[in-house]
Amino acid sequence: MNKWTRSFIAVSMSAAGACATVAPKELISARQEYDKASRGPAGQYAPTNLYQAKQALDRANQSFATDPDAPVTRDYAYIALRKAQLAETQGKIEVEDRQKIDAANAVAQLNQKDLTNTKKRLSEAQQMGKDQAAELAKTNDQLHQTAEQLQKANEELQQQKDALAKLALEKGASVKEDERGTILTLSGSVLFASGKAELLPSAQDRLTQVASALSANPKQKLIIEGHTDSMGSEKRNQQLSLDRAQAVKDYLVAHGLSEEKTRVLGLGKTRPIADNTTAEGRANNRRVEIVILKPESNPDASPSTKQ
Repeated sequence: MNKWTRSFIAVSMSAAGACATVAPKELISARQEYDKASRGPAGQYAPTNLYQAKQALDRANQSFATDPDAPVTRDYAYIALRKAQLAETQGKIEVEDRQKIDAANAVAQLNQKDLTNTKKRLSEAQQMGKDQAAELAKTNDQLHQTAEQLQKANEELQQQKDALAKLALEKGASVKEDERGTILTLSGSVLFASGKAELLPSAQDRLTQVASALSANPKQKLIIEGHTDSMGSEKRNQQLSLDRAQAVKDYLVAHGLSEEKTRVLGLGKTRPIADNTTAEGRANNRRVEIVILKPESNPDASPSTKQ
């Protein structure tokens, strides 16, 4: 067992101890492919790619141990898988090349018939080498494309976070992170008149900026949640919160957001964030929250959802 295999096993055991969550299939495949490559000729003939595969696999294992649902775990696992496959193929090619040299040295000792047959096999082996070289070039292109896509996704996410942070600073909104994703909170008092669900004219400028910020990453899914204070009946507050969330969604969709990737919830007075016995507390509870979901986030469905 070489030192890279031992390192891979140590990282895998650490990841297993840190979290009981089943690893994604991409990570499992990467582990198996690396183990297979490390036990073959790749360690001797393609150590650079094998080492790069180990580094990517270590990052994938560490990411999985830290956050089992992080999309970057699959990205690193994919890179590790391809690098391991590349190392294994290069090792095999080197072995075949050396076998070709040995065969060529033996040709002089063969009779004419054997020589003809040997040349034929050598030609077939050379064609196989060309095919494998073409596959290696294709794999490298795929690796570059994956890296570019990952960089672009990170840039889009950062642009969106910067835009939301600027909006929160300039317009008195707030931005926070939780297990679901990024949450932008807008005060209901600046969006709606008391007891109403129609957007105020002053709200349109703010929501236009929100739409602009969210458009930086159009693939993300959103949940728009309406909330009320404790004044009034539960039924009335439930409907009012849902209508307000729907009004915000309609405005954002009209300004470029995806209808299919945006849903609304009316939560009424069930989730206060301040004391409802004071005017200030009730004002803080009358709010609309836009939840920008993390990839693959799957919040529980609610009977008050309105599409």
